Amino acid sequence: MPNSAGPFRKGEFVKAGFLALAGLVVCAAAIHGAVGDPFRLYASLRTEQLEVMDRLQGSSFSSAFGSSHVHNGFDPAAFDRGMAGTPAQSHTENMAIPGGSQVEQRATALAYLSSLRAPHVSPNGPKSCMVLLELGAGANIGTMFMVHPRTINLYDWHGVRLVSELTDSQLGRRRNIGRVGFAAAGAAMYYMNVGMVSNRIFKPDVDEETVKSLLANDRRGAELMPSDPRNQAALKRVFDSAPKVSQPVPTELEPGNYALVDELRAASPVHPLAFVYVQMPMMADMESHPVYPDHLQSAGGPVPIINLARPDLHPELYQLKYWHDDAHLNDYGAELATTIAADELKSWYAAHGWPSACEE
Repeated sequence: MPNSAGPFRKGEFVKAGFLALAGLVVCAAAIHGAVGDPFRLYASLRTEQLEVMDRLQGSSFSSAFGSSHVHNGFDPAAFDRGMAGTPAQSHTENMAIPGGSQVEQRATALAYLSSLRAPHVSPNGPKSCMVLLELGAGANIGTMFMVHPRTINLYDWHGVRLVSELTDSQLGRRRNIGRVGFAAAGAAMYYMNVGMVSNRIFKPDVDEETVKSLLANDRRGAELMPSDPRNQAALKRVFDSAPKVSQPVPTELEPGNYALVDELRAASPVHPLAFVYVQMPMMADMESHPVYPDHLQSAGGPVPIINLARPDLHPELYQLKYWHDDAHLNDYGAELATTIAADELKSWYAAHGWPSACEE
C-alpha cells in the first residue's frame, strides 16, 4: 500500500515554513511601526547633532553635511561672511557628524529638508537655500559602528542602494563586495529591529553639554578644535617629510554622487535648492591629491565641486599652524578653508550663473 504520509508531511512543512516567515515579516513590520522613525532613535553623536538641527530650525536655510572633516573643518559663520552681499547669501549651519559617511549624510540631509522652510525677505535681501555635501566621505560608516545604533538605525534599502551606486572601480571587486556586504548586514539588522524596542523604552538622555558646545559662540553645529600641542611634533615630521610636489590623481565621480543630489532635490519642500560638493583637505594630500571636474551635471542642473584638497592651488592651507591632526583642521584652519571655499564658489557662480532665492 503506497505511503502518502511523506509527501503530505513535506507539503505541510513547506506551508508551515511560509506561514512562519510571513508571521515574522508582519511582526517585524509592526515593531518597526511602533518604534517610529529608526533614524531618530538614540545614537550617540548623531542624536546630539540632530538636536542641534532641531534647535536651529527656522533660523538657518543652508547646511553642510558629511563626516568629521566637515564637522571640524567647515565654519558656517565664516561661510556666510564670505557669501554676504551676493545672490547666494544665506544663513548656514553644520550638520556633519564625526565618523559619518555618504549614507549618513543622505539621511541627515533628508531630515534637515523635511523641516526646511523658505526664509522671509529680510532687510539684507533674499537668501538662497543650499545643501553642501562632502564628496570624499566614505560610502559606509566606520566598522567600529558595525553593531551600533549609528548603523542599525540607518541602513534601510535606500542606504544599501546608495552604497551599491558608490562602488569604485579603482577599489577592486573584492573591496566593493565588502562595501555592499557591510551595508546589507546593516540593513538586515535594521529590518529585524535589532535593539530598537529597548532603545525606545530605555532611551538615553541627549548629552546637553555636547549640544551646548555645538551651539556656543555661533558655531551652529560645528566642532572647531584648537591646535593640540601633543600633535605638533608628529605633524611637523609629516610636513618635513612631504615631497615638494604633490601628485595629481584624476578621480571619477560615481553614479551615487549624482543619485544623491537628485533624491535630495526631489525631497525638498523649497525651490530652487542649490547643491555644492566639497572635497575637504587632509595632510595626505601633500603626497597625492584628487582631481575632479569643476562640476557635476545633475538632472536639475550643474552642481559645483569645490576641491580644497589641492596643495598646488591652496598652498596657504597646508601650513602646520592650521592643523589639529593629520586629518583635521584646527579652528583657524577651518576658518581659512571655509573662506577659500566661499571665494571659489563665488567665482564659480560668477562664471555659471547665481542661484535664485528659495521659495516654498
